[in-house]
Amino acid sequence: MFLKGAGIYRKDVAQSNANLYSLIETAKAHGLEPHAYLRQVFERLPLAQTVEDFEALLPDKINNGE
Repeated sequence: MFLKGAGIYRKDVAQSNANLYSLIETAKAHGLEPHAYLRQVFERLPLAQTVEDFEALLPDKINNGE
């Protein structure tokens, strides 16, 4: 049972890492500095309440000037 749980955990971690990597690479493709972009996202994420709020945090939509 423990080994099965560990395998599921590794799969979840791998998926999370892939999602983060994809977000970073997309930010780079849009000319954003990844660290600054992620900082903005993590600062604004707790305030997001609607789908539009979350979409505004995507690399192609985020406003760097704020």
